[in-house]
Amino acid sequence: MKKILPFLLALLLCASANAETAVIAPFAAETGEAQIAEAVAKAIGLPCLLTEDSAAAANRMLADPDILLCDTQNAMISSLQGYTAQDLRQEMTPLLRVARCPLFLVMDAATAADCGIQDAASFLEYITENEYMFLLARHISADAVDRAATKLSDELPVLADYYLPEEILEELHADSFQCAVLDGATLRQADDGSLLILCALGKERAAAYPDIPCAEEAGLPVCQDIFIGLYAAGNGGREAQEKASAFRSSSEMEALLLSLGYELSPLSGADFEQEVRSTFDDFKAYMTAEGLFFYEE
Repeated sequence: MKKILPFLLALLLCASANAETAVIAPFAAETGEAQIAEAVAKAIGLPCLLTEDSAAAANRMLADPDILLCDTQNAMISSLQGYTAQDLRQEMTPLLRVARCPLFLVMDAATAADCGIQDAASFLEYITENEYMFLLARHISADAVDRAATKLSDELPVLADYYLPEEILEELHADSFQCAVLDGATLRQADDGSLLILCALGKERAAAYPDIPCAEEAGLPVCQDIFIGLYAAGNGGREAQEKASAFRSSSEMEALLLSLGYELSPLSGADFEQEVRSTFDDFKAYMTAEGLFFYEE
């Protein structure tokens, strides 16, 4: 019996830890996304658990109804690639979109000036007159930025090639390619006057750059921004659901988001569920075309 007791105690401790309602977020501790996840968890009165693996975080959520997942579209990509224990299209409930990170089409300012490009209109005029003379940077792995770059290269007369995300700014300034998609977090750190921001690629202008047109205004393909949402497994635990629905923003939250290149963008209920369904469908089509999704007809 003495040998069995420690084992039983360990099981009880594990069960207690697993039963704790918490937010799990697949972001490295030093990143802005981790700060956002921690702020969201604090706003709904829950602890935040950080891991750097989207699939692992999603699997933790799937295994425990009291765990809320806080992630970008990366969770959906992991599921479509078969890395999650269950298909998130059926086994994940979208609860709340908290924030979005706008995407931008940019050029090196000096390169743009040499081409006589000052804005989105002159960019479109130039690539129309000089078809497939510009190279657009893509990411080497599937993500929301690469999805946008793929859509642009499919619909505009530009070529595309693959680069590591951390290479893109240096290679853009070296004229290895002439245009790139940057997320708001990257742009906030890199915006030192050496870039020309042509447009925000989403459906609306970005709060940080209110004078820059959105894609529709600029006559460019509209692309989905990165967004951070809260999710639960199945119907989720009641406490987790109630915590998520109790989310309220604050001026401090809004300021934090803007400082990190994000902006507050709350969406819940049927509207958020539809956005997630549309995102799954869009990413499935994109990844199928790229040979990254192939196990369904």
